[in-house]
Amino acid sequence: MASSTPRKSPQKQKRETLYFAYGSNLSFEQMARRCPQSRFVGRARLHGYQFQINERGYANVVKVKDHRPESFVEGLCYRLHPEDEDRLDRAEGVPTAYIKKEKSVEFFPAEAALLGRTVADLVQFPPSDGPSRQHNQHENGETTFAMVYLSTIHVTPDNPWDEYIVRMEQGVQQALRLGVSSAYLESEVRPWLKTGKGDRKRN
Repeated sequence: MASSTPRKSPQKQKRETLYFAYGSNLSFEQMARRCPQSRFVGRARLHGYQFQINERGYANVVKVKDHRPESFVEGLCYRLHPEDEDRLDRAEGVPTAYIKKEKSVEFFPAEAALLGRTVADLVQFPPSDGPSRQHNQHENGETTFAMVYLSTIHVTPDNPWDEYIVRMEQGVQQALRLGVSSAYLESEVRPWLKTGKGDRKRN
């Protein structure tokens, strides 16, 4: 006699998300703590946006008003495991501090030796010291979509918290070793890290 127990329909598995990191998540160590199952896949440019530190004391990206074609934010791309994405949402304070948006980016795959390595691997076996091969600023990548954390509410420029400067400097050094251009980091990111606004007050 056939069982009358109804079969459970298979649960639809969430897919990995391509994530574009531009702030302190450039740091391997921070990403390994927050997203240990996620994988490094390359770097990308988010065109039509610029990097800022907002009034909360943290990184943000804001639209460039005059739509200058040369304006972009450069960062690293990771494939986020669904569990890691949930953890990262909590760490980033979604939806209060940031919201999530899918944005078109110009993507450049990682070198074969690093492509698909977990962020935990990058901490244990980091790329060799010194900057990676610097890429031609005029080279063309492939257009794809990536998830970006950003704020459309907290957009007033301000200084970062002192502890955030430490995390950002670590991320900048490691992004440089993964091919993010030194010209971009020196002109668009490092000027924001020169002056802190003290220790972050905790409730």
